[in-house]
Amino acid sequence: MTHSAFNANIARVLAVCTVVLAAGALAAPAALAASTPTDPPSVVVRYGDLDLSSEHGALVLYRRLESAARMLCPQPVMGDLGGLARSRACQNELIARAVRTVDNPRLAAVQSAHSSGSARSSRS
Repeated sequence: MTHSAFNANIARVLAVCTVVLAAGALAAPAALAASTPTDPPSVVVRYGDLDLSSEHGALVLYRRLESAARMLCPQPVMGDLGGLARSRACQNELIARAVRTVDNPRLAAVQSAHSSGSARSSRS
């Protein structure tokens, strides 16, 4: 698959996938009530119970975002390395969007540490 075809595939996947973040219990029902059958798939990720000023709270939210992204992005067929790469790119983009939405320095630092760790491990 060419680089431009790969980017086009990721753009299509991201166009139909989203992560909805809900800081409080009241935000989630509103987000769910607003959805219609034509809305892209979404997952509510609650984090009102977390202290994002702590490293632990930011890490727990990051793990929740990873889990939500895995649920929303297409899962590759066993042995499909291209599909695996597309799925990981989709997950990384959804997590990045969610981190930007939360706009928390500790969460951004956790994401940065995980992103650079992924890059290192994929080069090994």
